[in-house]
Order: sequence, then C-alpha cells, then structure tokens
Amino acid sequence: AFDAGERAVEKLLAEARAELAAEPLCALDYLELRRASDLGPVDAPILNGDGGRLLVAAVFDADSECATRLIDNMALGASEPA
Repeated sequence: AFDAGERAVEKLLAEARAELAAEPLCALDYLELRRASDLGPVDAPILNGDGGRLLVAAVFDADSECATRLIDNMALGASEPA
C-alpha cells in the first residue's frame, strides 16, 4: 500500500493486518507504524522523505510443538535503509 502511494497510518496498518490475517498459521501479536528516526508514535500521514518503520511480532503455527515467534521491522520509503 505504501509503494502504491498510501500514507494514512490507519490504512497502512489495516492493509498489513489483512495481509497477515490471510495466512492461516499466523497469529499477530503486535503491529505498529513508528517514526524511523526515534521509533516514536506516528500521529500524522507518513510523508515520502520521513519514511517510517513497520514493527511486527507474530506467532506461526501456535498450536504445534514447532510454534515460532517472529519479530521483525521494515523501512517504509525509498530513502530509508532496510
């Protein structure tokens, strides 16, 4: 959604939640969009130069002995390093 031009925080989070919900083995624990500079809350639309970081924690295959908790983050915006 971000690459397609979406900058509204709630819409970006809703799109990410929908993507994760489509994976039947994924149980989302945490999903936040934060400022890239200091990981503070984003309270306005993300602008191209400002970037942002999407922070996520999820458990995959929670009902099995092989349950795996993944924690990751990704930069939004071309000017942000990965």
